[in-house]
Amino acid sequence: MKKVLIVAGLIIAGIVTGGGIAYLKYSSNTVTESKNEIIQANTPYKVEMIIDFNKPKDKTASSILYKFLLDENKDNEVMKEELIKYTDEASCAYFIDLNDDDVDEIVGMMFMPAYFGTAGGTVFILSKQDKMYVKIDSFSLQPDYIVYVLFNKTNSYKDFVVFVRLDGEPTILKFDGKYYISSQPNSILNKYIKNFKNSLNNSIKN
Repeated sequence: MKKVLIVAGLIIAGIVTGGGIAYLKYSSNTVTESKNEIIQANTPYKVEMIIDFNKPKDKTASSILYKFLLDENKDNEVMKEELIKYTDEASCAYFIDLNDDDVDEIVGMMFMPAYFGTAGGTVFILSKQDKMYVKIDSFSLQPDYIVYVLFNKTNSYKDFVVFVRLDGEPTILKFDGKYYISSQPNSILNKYIKNFKNSLNNSIKN
């Protein structure tokens, strides 16, 4: 069951119920498309794909992420009970090959209070090693829950662009060999920030 609510005329917040538990998700397709156009037009970075956690999830990837989190919290009774209560319906994940080795990583979020709130949520990146999935990294993602995957790579893994706030500046995340870290302040992006802000304000007004 899904109830839809218009917030500030821009963001659609849907309350999705899974197993009797309500959790909040966002949809902001108009803003997403505008931001993608802005990245493409105002920076030298080119977007290869968009991971949009508002879109229908990959059930297999989402189930794998959920089971991974259950195992990761097997010794934490409080977290384990919360995960069981929310079920894998609160898990939203997708397969994506981040290092072009023909083996898909999993990028996903868990929409439950421990990992998600109105101020943002945690994105998990899992990599398949042998027959198991291990966590490469996790990072915080602010609304609107969109990750832009770039053609650019750092240490064999594709760079990401995320937005700190719905109306904020973009941040590039690069893989340093162990973790995805913010490259801000980024001289190239900063060069285009003024154009970015003007373009975003115009796109929202229109």
